[in-house]
Amino acid sequence: MKETTVRVLAIEDNPDDAELIKLMLSRVRDPVFAFFHAVRLSDGLALLDEQSVDVVLLDLGLPDSQGI
Repeated sequence: MKETTVRVLAIEDNPDDAELIKLMLSRVRDPVFAFFHAVRLSDGLALLDEQSVDVVLLDLGLPDSQGI
């Protein structure tokens, strides 16, 4: 059986929240989650320019952006 990897980017300025998301994803056995974290929207957008992800979890209250 082929293992599926889902690439998740969390754009979250609270390190505790990011760590909690990472911990919850690590408990799932199938699919496997590859976790990426950016603290600012600009950092997340730069990361998206460099590599593809399957899911973006976006905090709507970041230091360099506000809301949708």
